[in-house]
Amino acid sequence: MTAYWNPHLKSSKNAQQRWASGCSGQEVAILGAGRLLDVAVDPLSQSFKRLWLIDADPLSVPSWRSSTAPVRWDLADLSGVLKLWTKTIEATTGSWETFLKTIEALPRPKAAYFPVQADGVVSLNLLTQIPVVRQDILEEILLARFGKTFVQTREPQWLRAFSNGARWLVEQHLEFWAKSRAENILIISDLEYLSYGLDPFPQHGAPTSGRWDGEWHAEQGIRYTLDPALFGLDLDKQLPPAYSLAWKESWLWHIAPLGLENKLHGTVHRVGCLAWIRK
Repeated sequence: MTAYWNPHLKSSKNAQQRWASGCSGQEVAILGAGRLLDVAVDPLSQSFKRLWLIDADPLSVPSWRSSTAPVRWDLADLSGVLKLWTKTIEATTGSWETFLKTIEALPRPKAAYFPVQADGVVSLNLLTQIPVVRQDILEEILLARFGKTFVQTREPQWLRAFSNGARWLVEQHLEFWAKSRAENILIISDLEYLSYGLDPFPQHGAPTSGRWDGEWHAEQGIRYTLDPALFGLDLDKQLPPAYSLAWKESWLWHIAPLGLENKLHGTVHRVGCLAWIRK
């Protein structure tokens, strides 16, 4: 798996190095720092005196402690609603329809976001990961209540019920930037998901051509679907008024090659990178 992920990790670090070369300050906050696999520690520490590492995964701490760069860290749910939403679903009882209504009406408190103020901020694939983590927890609760077969056959129902909440999570993350005092912001996020597989393969409005912006070629006998990763939101149109776009780039991440995890299909992500600078 590492061999397929390395190009993505390298592209992510290269983008951070490019961004860091035009930045400076006391501290840079790295949101979604994880185990530092995709963090350009050295370039960032050359431009900022300290790295502020933030992630919700406690397994990240050993990597943070072993860092040779000056760091501080916080184990934190950046969305601020993970515990609230989990408790809300866990406390729900009754029919499947009752659960769907609860999922649709998950509370959306104002100012729930974990506060982050720094000279520079890097967001590492959080726009898509924040909804995915909450979706996974939701699925675990539903499986425990209703069973695997029941939940899997009704997956479109509960995903549709969760879709507005998932989009709200993305919007909250973007709203966070509008309130930031950072001079420089770097956002790295999935933009599109391409699923491909051997015939027969379900298609949901799949493109008729065999190419994905000229970069991915579907060979004969391969079918694929293309889906947006950000619930219809366009990062190019989400620029806060206080910032301008310095530069952007994108690359492909072959996250799950055909046959490696599944014999029938594989997955490719289009990753986008946007550098914002305060006007």
